[in-house]
Amino acid sequence: MIKEYLWEKSSLDSAELQSIEKEARHEKLEALLALASFYHRGAYGYPMDEKKAMRYMDEAMAKHYPQAFYMYAEWLLETPSLNDGIYFKALKFFERSANLGYGRAMARIGHFFLYGLGVKVDYVQAEKWLLAAKSHFAIDDLNALAKHYRELKRDKDAENVLLAAQEYQNFL
Repeated sequence: MIKEYLWEKSSLDSAELQSIEKEARHEKLEALLALASFYHRGAYGYPMDEKKAMRYMDEAMAKHYPQAFYMYAEWLLETPSLNDGIYFKALKFFERSANLGYGRAMARIGHFFLYGLGVKVDYVQAEKWLLAAKSHFAIDDLNALAKHYRELKRDKDAENVLLAAQEYQNFL
């Protein structure tokens, strides 16, 4: 079963929102990140307010919540004019999240190395991070990596990453 975080939910009722606010006052990390997301997106009746969003985000990051570093990196990627500098900065936040054990961030790092986003294309690094992710979020990129390996006549490597993708499919 895939965990759905509060900040990912597509609908929350007023009682759930009140509960999130109460938990945030008690510095519950997932609640802090949920409020950061709501203010960032202007969701659930919260006004779009980047200052408040960053206050909650900073609080969660200060407590080393891996999902906070991940979410901030994703926010960076919403920048209209993406460039290598923004990709590189996002990669650094994904790395902080990954180093705290968050598999989804590991998959994103693998994606960056696979497609050369802010870094040089590096299939070895892509494979390392995609396999470390142990997450269904890595499946598409593992399949793409296998295709690249086949083009490079590295059939054994292609088989290995396809087996991992199949194993991660079982997590769904």
